[in-house]
Amino acid sequence: MAGPPPSALVRAARLPIAVGAALALADASVVTLALPEILAELDTTVEGLAAIIGVYTVVLAAAVLVAIPARRALGSRATGALGMLLFAVASVMCGVSDGLTGLLVSRGIQAVGAAFGLLAAFELLDRGAGGGAPRHRPAALWVAAAIFGTAIGPALGGALTQAFDWRAIFLAQAPFGLLAAAACLVPQRPTPGRAGADGATGRHGSPAGDPPADGRSEDCDAGRRSGSTGGTSDRTTGRAGAER
Repeated sequence: MAGPPPSALVRAARLPIAVGAALALADASVVTLALPEILAELDTTVEGLAAIIGVYTVVLAAAVLVAIPARRALGSRATGALGMLLFAVASVMCGVSDGLTGLLVSRGIQAVGAAFGLLAAFELLDRGAGGGAPRHRPAALWVAAAIFGTAIGPALGGALTQAFDWRAIFLAQAPFGLLAAAACLVPQRPTPGRAGADGATGRHGSPAGDPPADGRSEDCDAGRRSGSTGGTSDRTTGRAGAER
């Protein structure tokens, strides 16, 4: 039995991508309520605790500048998959760190993966939205993921720390990062030849019912009709003159 069509896969892939984006944003503050426990277990200082949060936000902002040309070179799917995979691996590294230095390095790697994943997620979720939404408008799911991820970070970290310990904050994120990486690899366009059979595209290759991307096709058609009409008129006039 054949699997679901690519368009259905794209829609199904939106949720794990959105969850991955939400976690990447939540990580900026997810450890806030776990800092006292980290302070005691890793025997660090207040400055060290501040660095755990600061290194993620600083590296995330800087890595976006690298992620932009990477997305242009690799495409959104590969960039998103690479970023989310790196985010998942670094989350495990954070969870098994036995010292402040290892945790800071892992947080930096996690931020690099988050930057790549977030940049690609914006475009992938916007494509998957489908419909007639303007391309410049962000997908509503991405906006919801951004708001939810930013707001839920401290509460999520506090709940996991209360139920388990601070390491669970990072280890719990790894499976979601892997799912998001796999979802980024889902093809974003229908397979060749399927669009015509499903009636998804019109005569000019644009979605059915939509006008062509520009007016050149109509202009050419109008020009040919005008030329044909003009030629017919000239021939009629010539015959009338000959009869006179």
